[in-house]
Amino acid sequence: MWRQNLMVLCMVALVAAVPGTLAAQRPTPRARFERLDARSPSDSVLQAYFRDLSFTSAHGLTDEQALMVGEYPGSARYGPVVTIQPEVGLVHLSPEAFHQGRVVARIINHGSEPYERLGLPPNSVTYWWAEYYQETHRGRSVLIATDAADGRILRRLEGDLTVEPDSMRQRYQLAVARWHWTTSGERPCFPCPWGWCGFVLKF
Repeated sequence: MWRQNLMVLCMVALVAAVPGTLAAQRPTPRARFERLDARSPSDSVLQAYFRDLSFTSAHGLTDEQALMVGEYPGSARYGPVVTIQPEVGLVHLSPEAFHQGRVVARIINHGSEPYERLGLPPNSVTYWWAEYYQETHRGRSVLIATDAADGRILRRLEGDLTVEPDSMRQRYQLAVARWHWTTSGERPCFPCPWGWCGFVLKF
């Protein structure tokens, strides 16, 4: 009996040692609004939704980079250090949930320099809302930048959601977010039901 109790205690300790493990048992919560764009919902409604979310800072599940500023290779240089953290329930989202839209990650600009390619103000926390419509193979994104100190919403930047097929995606058991490098700058990405989903700015 004592061996069984010891095994149970070890399992509990193991789960507790993994940041976000218990919270990750639920999918990312659905928003209480039907549409997110440059004007709706109100800032106060968005801020209330953000408080329902939980993001992991666990090593290996997040990604931190000094993002590229300028054009590669001629004028490229290191810009602000920015971290992307997935919402812990991201890995449990269904295609139907993506059709409704969810916040999939937050992006933290640690520096005093903005990153204009993604509309990231200095010293900010930006929430990434993503939608994907499987029947039309089209998606959209909204980046909602907030002040890191007081949570005020500073700007909303609309973009597209691209999908790159990836046969490795089934191996992810926890939520993951990554920076994918391109010659025009880093792109935030996460594994979704169809491969890797990424943000692309509308031109």
